[in-house]
Amino acid sequence: MLYGSIPGVARLRVMDASLDEALGRLDLIYVQHRGRLTGAEYSTEVAFGYEDGNVYLLAHGIDGRRPDWLANIVHADEARFYAGTRLIRGAPELLSADWYERILPMLRSRYGGDMVRRWYTGAGLIPLRLADLEVL
Repeated sequence: MLYGSIPGVARLRVMDASLDEALGRLDLIYVQHRGRLTGAEYSTEVAFGYEDGNVYLLAHGIDGRRPDWLANIVHADEARFYAGTRLIRGAPELLSADWYERILPMLRSRYGGDMVRRWYTGAGLIPLRLADLEVL
């Protein structure tokens, strides 16, 4: 378990060095989710930032709505994703809009400024953190 928590006690972080290394090398993660209405299984390729044991994402909202993959993991209150061959579980947490400016540098360092300008500028971006990561 990457993070351990005890109710009512400050969170204890136990870093898994091999997970840190795997997430540091990856270009993308593959979020596994189940449709809220259909129950069908899906896998969505997502660009991400990684810092302090958390995964950070900027999801593209569509006409003021969350994309289906984001709505599915928020509804399930759980996100599962592959980091290489390792399946990881995390708790999705929607973040305030001011997190946009904190996540952009993480994405720039991983993907470069040109890609970030093409994909992550404009309205409708939804900041998200996957916390309490656990290797399954």
